[in-house]
Amino acid sequence: MRGLAARGVLPLVNEVLVLPLSLVILLLVPLLLLVPILAPVLLPTAILSLLVPAANGPLSAASETKFQIPSPFIRQSHVKKKDKTPKHNKKKFYSFLSLEITFINYRLSLIHHFI
Repeated sequence: MRGLAARGVLPLVNEVLVLPLSLVILLLVPLLLLVPILAPVLLPTAILSLLVPAANGPLSAASETKFQIPSPFIRQSHVKKKDKTPKHNKKKFYSFLSLEITFINYRLSLIHHFI
């Protein structure tokens, strides 16, 4: 070791290996501490989004609507707009919404428990 220090190799090893490694460790430790806190928050939402597809996404609603020019000869009060969304999609969406609210309450109770 004295031979390396005498030749000036040891400070080079210290600058090249030890300092960047310590910086990486200092940056990773806070991230690793956040994993147990964020995992109960992010995992159920990710799993639910994979299991239950969105009933009415912005793209599906935009592609289904057709632009209609209102006619001056038809009284608009007598024209009924049809709801094109099937009822089973609405039920699926509301059940998904209630499930998501349940998970949010669960996450908040976990966060409250650890704080």
